[in-house]
Amino acid sequence: MQLTHRFVALLLGLLVLTTTATAIDEQTAQLIEQTKADYQPVTPEEVDRARSELAGAAVELEQFLVPGSDRGERWKQYLQWQGVQKALTEGAQPNLSELRSSLDKFRSGAVGLDLPPFLRTAAAIQRYADLATIERAGDQHAFVDRQLALLTKYIDRYEQQPSGRARFEIERRIDFFVGIDRATALTTYLLGRFNQPNICSEVSERFLNRVGSRPVDDVGPVTDCILGTSIRGTGHTTGEVTIETVPSPDRALLVLHLTGVTHSETRGYNSPVVIRSSGTTPFTATKRIGLQDTNFWNYPAKVTATTATITRSVKKQGGGLGSNLVARIGEQRVAEKKPQADRIAARHAEERIGRKLDDELLPRLQDARYEYEQQFKQPLAVRDAEPRSIVFSTTDHSLNVTMLEAGRGELGSDTAPPAFDGTHDVAIRVHDSGASNMASAILGGATLSQGTRESDPELDVDLPQALQEAFDKAREENADEQVIDDEREFKPWSIRFRRQRPVTVEFADEHVNLRLHASRITVADDTYDGWDIVVRYGMHAQHGGLILVRVGEIEVIPSGFDPADGGGLNSRQVSTRGVLAKELNRQAEAGRGFPEEITLPMIDLPDDMAEHGPLLLQHSSSKDGWLSLGWVLPE
Repeated sequence: MQLTHRFVALLLGLLVLTTTATAIDEQTAQLIEQTKADYQPVTPEEVDRARSELAGAAVELEQFLVPGSDRGERWKQYLQWQGVQKALTEGAQPNLSELRSSLDKFRSGAVGLDLPPFLRTAAAIQRYADLATIERAGDQHAFVDRQLALLTKYIDRYEQQPSGRARFEIERRIDFFVGIDRATALTTYLLGRFNQPNICSEVSERFLNRVGSRPVDDVGPVTDCILGTSIRGTGHTTGEVTIETVPSPDRALLVLHLTGVTHSETRGYNSPVVIRSSGTTPFTATKRIGLQDTNFWNYPAKVTATTATITRSVKKQGGGLGSNLVARIGEQRVAEKKPQADRIAARHAEERIGRKLDDELLPRLQDARYEYEQQFKQPLAVRDAEPRSIVFSTTDHSLNVTMLEAGRGELGSDTAPPAFDGTHDVAIRVHDSGASNMASAILGGATLSQGTRESDPELDVDLPQALQEAFDKAREENADEQVIDDEREFKPWSIRFRRQRPVTVEFADEHVNLRLHASRITVADDTYDGWDIVVRYGMHAQHGGLILVRVGEIEVIPSGFDPADGGGLNSRQVSTRGVLAKELNRQAEAGRGFPEEITLPMIDLPDDMAEHGPLLLQHSSSKDGWLSLGWVLPE
């Protein structure tokens, strides 16, 4: 019987391949055949090793949490640790659903989960769950053949008509093979086909100079020693800082130019005389900064200065007998040494200005690096969704960052991003895949719920700080616009997002289309499993911001339903769809759930730049899978 099943599976796989091979490229077809022929089943020994690695990580984590401590018990409760412990019980079959629910908690973004014991345990859970899944398949060859047949089917469908559903089905199979460490050549090739950046940003040199350049007006003490003369006095430095972007394809290079002059009034003490002088030191300074994903580079300042002094007086210290003679001799010696002294003074000024630039900019660059690591990279890393690539670059007019945001098995863009037109101070381009993958990193396996009429909807995962702040601001902006009809009955509700691809975002025809994939929806006592919620918003630029206006009613569709497969909904699905759609639209009409309008206001700049802002939206476009936004500073 097993041979019969395997023969049927192979026949079905060959049937799919023969009917679609002409639509997929030859290399993909060859790699699929090679994967089928070369597949080596996952062995019990591999699963046992993964289980042992998880057991070791679990022991390390429990020791880190301090056995019996209140802190440790709270962490275990939050992480749903009981499911992991059950999986490690001798002779027990792991409950894969419980393991993956625990993994969702490990990757929820809660503060502290970026510590090594948590990260190692999360990776070990993932590895064990992946291998245990395929081990349960029984006939692994038949199972793999089926996955390859489906992969072929959805690659063919995507080539004919790109869609979020086809991308998801391709991603599922890539993730499966990556998880069991098989089909490396095939998965590498497919990921390479969808390897274009999917989030691109540009900041103009003009913007950097508006918010970053500043006049210099500094008064401070002057202390020096030149040719044995101890100098004390006051210097007044004025100047201007400008910023230049230097063309560089693999890192961002910025050059800060400081042009200015220092006027000084000093007294020089070289026994037995006191020399009073006025000095003028014009200078130019350049400071180069490099930005890469791996590091921010701080290069030493280069300064060129010249000093010209005027000797106001030379007097004998303390006056008294012989003052005139001492003064005349002193004047002669000062005059003889003045060219040399001015050259030395200029070199000392160069060192002093360079040191000051370095001392002022290094802490700022270190703070920027810390923010980049902690506010951007770390929240994604703890969710196992760190971007596959981040490239900083500069042109002669802008600083650019292009990113491929794609977690394990996820695809990037298969089209190049639209070109920036150079008329904006700040611009961003986001591909469907960039938005969808970012949403997956944050919302996969999460639950959104509202328990009472008065409470706000809540997520059971932590949002990255920057996103949380933006969300709070948007909620405040929209609060007054949401008119809640208190006469309508409120029903507590919750949406548990699907673990893989919880949200599909599509940018097309000046609309933003959202498809929320829910593994479970509850409304009061009613439960609905495996439904998608489809909402469509039109884009309208207004008052320097963006307003999204809901188009049509909220729709619901069974998650597994694909019109491209033919057929329709059964009677039960039709009935459930009607009830659920009616309830979601009723809640929306009452000002709850999906709002009719979402206001994304103009962007306020940070406090130290606020005087130049806010950023006003000048351009918005949504087409061909790309969202394009451009902002300008007010004149």
